[in-house]
Amino acid sequence: MKLAILMRLFRSLFLVTLVGLAFAVLPFDPVENYENSQITELSLSRGGYRVPKFFEIEFDGLAYNLTVDRYDYAKHHKLKPEAMDKIREVLFNYDVPSWNGFDKNDRFALDGEDFSLYITFSNGSRISAKGSNKFPKNYREVMRELEAILEDESNYQQN
Repeated sequence: MKLAILMRLFRSLFLVTLVGLAFAVLPFDPVENYENSQITELSLSRGGYRVPKFFEIEFDGLAYNLTVDRYDYAKHHKLKPEAMDKIREVLFNYDVPSWNGFDKNDRFALDGEDFSLYITFSNGSRISAKGSNKFPKNYREVMRELEAILEDESNYQQN
């Protein structure tokens, strides 16, 4: 009788331990509460049939720094403070966090467009999306608006 009780107790502890280990080992990639969190890094890349474009934004603790890298030039400078507000607005308006985990491609396409978007927030949340000739909902609108903001910023010169 005592042995049966001990065996049940051991099995219960073993299962609880396994579940705990599973949660500890699984990758933690939340997209939670990003509305109240600051963007610390954003990387946007587009390529394919068009001129490749790469934009990277990093927060250094004091200001946002923008790198624009194209086929024929690269620029580095600080962003205007309003730019991040505009970028956040695009993210909210088009529910870009729902793109997290998007990773699709059309393996039969011989030419076309590919993209990658990675965003990190100050609370540890991340958005990671990429595709080749397959795109998440509202992709064209988001890219058009983000690129307009970032192109405008890349032409901005601070005094």
